[in-house]
Amino acid sequence: MYQAPTTIIISMETTPLLSSCRHFGSNFLLLVLLLLLLVLSSSASLFFNFYEASCPSAELIVSNTVRSASSVDPTIPGKLLRLLFHDCFVEGCDASVLLQGNETERSDPGNRSLGGFSVIDSAKRTLEIFCPGTVSCADVVALAARDAVAITGGPALQIPTGRRDGRVSAAANVRPNIVDTSFTMDEMIKIFSSKGLSLEDLVTLSGAHTIGAAHCSAFSDRFQEDSKGKLRLIDSSLDTTYANELMKRCPAAASPSVTVDNDPESSFSFDNQYYRNLLAHKGLFQSDSVLLDDVRTRKQVEDFASDQESFFESWSQSFLKLTSIGVKTGEEGEIRLSCSAPLLSFPLSFTTKLAAAETTHIKTTDLIRKPVHLKQQPYKRCHAVTDLPSVVPSSLGEGVGEDHTVLLGPSSEDEGREQKEVADYNWMEEWYPLYLTKDVPDDAPLGLTVFDKQLVLFKDGQGELRCFEDRCPHRLAKLSEGQLMDGRLECLYHGWQFGGDGSCVKIPQLPANAKIPKSACAKTYEVRESQGVVWVWMSPATSPNVSKLPWFENFARPGFQDISTTHELPYDHSILLENLMDPAHVPISHDRTDWSARREDAQALRFEVTEQTDRGFAGWWGAEKDQRLPNFLRFEAPCVLSNNREYVDEKGVKQYSSGLFLCRPTGQGKSMLIVRFGGTKAPPPVIKLIPKWYLHQNGSKVFEQDMGFLSSQNQVLMKEKVPTKKLYLNLRSSDTWVAEYRKWMDKVGHGMPYYIGHSTISLPEEPAVVEHAPAGLVAGASASFPAKGGIATMHAPNLANRYFRHVIHCKECSSSLKAFDSWKKTLSAIAVALTALAILASGRQWKAFLLVSASLCLAGVCACSAAIAFNTTNFIRTHRRL
Repeated sequence: MYQAPTTIIISMETTPLLSSCRHFGSNFLLLVLLLLLLVLSSSASLFFNFYEASCPSAELIVSNTVRSASSVDPTIPGKLLRLLFHDCFVEGCDASVLLQGNETERSDPGNRSLGGFSVIDSAKRTLEIFCPGTVSCADVVALAARDAVAITGGPALQIPTGRRDGRVSAAANVRPNIVDTSFTMDEMIKIFSSKGLSLEDLVTLSGAHTIGAAHCSAFSDRFQEDSKGKLRLIDSSLDTTYANELMKRCPAAASPSVTVDNDPESSFSFDNQYYRNLLAHKGLFQSDSVLLDDVRTRKQVEDFASDQESFFESWSQSFLKLTSIGVKTGEEGEIRLSCSAPLLSFPLSFTTKLAAAETTHIKTTDLIRKPVHLKQQPYKRCHAVTDLPSVVPSSLGEGVGEDHTVLLGPSSEDEGREQKEVADYNWMEEWYPLYLTKDVPDDAPLGLTVFDKQLVLFKDGQGELRCFEDRCPHRLAKLSEGQLMDGRLECLYHGWQFGGDGSCVKIPQLPANAKIPKSACAKTYEVRESQGVVWVWMSPATSPNVSKLPWFENFARPGFQDISTTHELPYDHSILLENLMDPAHVPISHDRTDWSARREDAQALRFEVTEQTDRGFAGWWGAEKDQRLPNFLRFEAPCVLSNNREYVDEKGVKQYSSGLFLCRPTGQGKSMLIVRFGGTKAPPPVIKLIPKWYLHQNGSKVFEQDMGFLSSQNQVLMKEKVPTKKLYLNLRSSDTWVAEYRKWMDKVGHGMPYYIGHSTISLPEEPAVVEHAPAGLVAGASASFPAKGGIATMHAPNLANRYFRHVIHCKECSSSLKAFDSWKKTLSAIAVALTALAILASGRQWKAFLLVSASLCLAGVCACSAAIAFNTTNFIRTHRRL
């Protein structure tokens, strides 16, 4: 147990004491003890592992949220740390700074530049899913600041929790309680001492300025504007070179949005560089410089500058004291459902309202505005009589309990337990399949996406695969719309060129003697080629974890051959994965599409789940009648699905076959899939006679047969905004893998941009961005050979069309399509010429020969047209054709 400096400890043995009172038989003594308990219950203490029983994953959820947000925006840690200071110094560490509304702390001008609110809100939303009404916003703020320090290289601490959220938030309380950057040493000491913090704490906690940034107005008092509108240094304690850099960054007419790093050397690393900067007279604020100038604190600054471990040790102690300032526990505060919920203003005092609530039987919790939740309509299950012998008609029973033997749903034993597990997961710290290596263009950049992150993939001058963020640092133009010049990627907006390492090597508009700015570089991503697939590591903040790079054993076996295709699809990757791990739909939806799917083979299936981990799941499946299940399915994070089978052929040789599905989320309602089917057994010779483009387009037909179902399923899920258990009727004999996948999403969804799980859900915070102008390689392909419309007419990519879904991503199909188009034009020209010659020919035999030849050419034109249509036209079911 940790005792906060401003709280009273109440022992957990107090409650058993009440039960012992019964043995005395004294009502008076019992009444006294009850009153004593009521008085002391409002002063309970903070504890380490406070949520161990009530919400064991609380700290992990906050940590994952902070890590995920920081990997996207590296300024987040500094914002979270500053947010904690401004919260704890005003009204104590009670999350009162988060509350929105007129005259709240958040509305004060001194707090308007605070950031990190969205991270706190995001963590709180996830916590409310897994542990409703349990974790306070005050604890979220403290834990987030702690994790912000740890992920930037600072000490990893364990802090006590159990804080309650405050009910008071007043802008008038801000200025008298926070430290201004222009404060003198005595003024800072006065503020810190009023919070129970010592002079040593002041120096130590000032080290928070080793990360983060500040607006120009925060240090403008160190400069003065002259009559010409230029700044000049008036603070002699500031290094002149550093001062000149600040004046360049923050001139007199600088925008209020301009910021400067607190630490000019290592602004994203929590270290002791801040104190070294002070010794070099490079403290950004006046309040920083006085730490070196004042004899009372100079020695500690020097010690921390030379010994980082000493700073970290002191930080650990001071941070504990900081997070314990004015904490509220027990009945002193509340557990807010929404951290930023607007604070209502009442004409009566809050205590008067509480008294009024008691007499009018109004819940006191209703006096604080509750967050608006999505309205969920109750879902009523109809009771249908089934022909399955294991089910009794529900009209004879009580509800849906008898469906237990058939359904995987809320009525099952597994669902009854409702165990909410949370795994340590960050979607950016994963490998995603980008493209088939053989299809990466040699002479053009390729624009791709992972979730909402836009990337550009290309080959440099040495043929090495490179991957950048798809935007030029100059004016954010897409680099995928550029071109390759001598192995360098050129932005076609202003001609900036970038080498394979992301550095800018040419700016045409730069003066002759000027150097290219170091900041003029492209953001790079690590890519690896493995077993014919290009993979990208999405986290620029962490080193690639090679152990997570998928490896498929069957594809490395001797004699293994496969057919690989790429498809871009107009529905979410989770919908796609559901479809791919659903063998029950194949005989119905894909009846007679190939030689294996037949409608009459639809039957009950049996599943055995053998593995369930934080990284995915695996198990065997087959027909219910199979004594030994022949198929082994494995799903592995983030979105890799494989289905393997072993068998002994007619010669007694063990053979291996695999279906591999490498899925990549490409944005809201979009995904890209790499499909690989293969095996060790050599295919029949007749298969070799079938051109690959035909096999590829037959595969496209399979996706088109399901496209209407999956697109509508995607639309319904986004419209209903509820977890899948509210909507799906999952059968044990067909949908086991689907249920397992959605339950896995429950565990890791908090580490994704958005997700829909079996029991939980987190929808996208921002709507999808729709690009109306075609771009990059896709635009080039659509212009040179449009799928629809006139020749050489520009068309925006349409993922509902086979041409844009597959052909433009496949070199074999693109080459075949161009060949058919060339043959069609050539044969058409020859047919016209032969027909003209036949008209001019005088001999009957010559006329017949020429007309027959022209007819053969026209037959070739028809064949080429049919092949072109096969590559560019979607499959439509017969009963839907007009």
